[in-house]
Amino acid sequence: MRMFMELSSVLEPTRTPKTDKSAILDDAIRVVNQLRGEALDLKETNQKLLEEIKSLKAEKNELREEKLVLKADKEKMEQQLKSMAVPSPGFMPSHPAAAYHPFLSLKLCSSIMRACQLE
Repeated sequence: MRMFMELSSVLEPTRTPKTDKSAILDDAIRVVNQLRGEALDLKETNQKLLEEIKSLKAEKNELREEKLVLKADKEKMEQQLKSMAVPSPGFMPSHPAAAYHPFLSLKLCSSIMRACQLE
């Protein structure tokens, strides 16, 4: 009987221990079933979290790959921009008189200014 009293006090520590063996066993069965249910819920939650982790890792790897592709594209575009913006060293208007034409002269100055700003 002493073991039943101990079991009763463990199951419900705030109450006075029960003396009826069948009531103590009923409480023990109830607590064990409750703990089994909680354990099952925790296992399911754990499995869902593991699946979520796996999914997030895959997404992270995809984003890393995409970042590398975008970085390479950016560098390629920057190189293309640099090659387009640098005027050739011997740049001269096609006709000497074009240098004295106000519109062409303004266009030439703006092209040179843009090239200087990009450097």
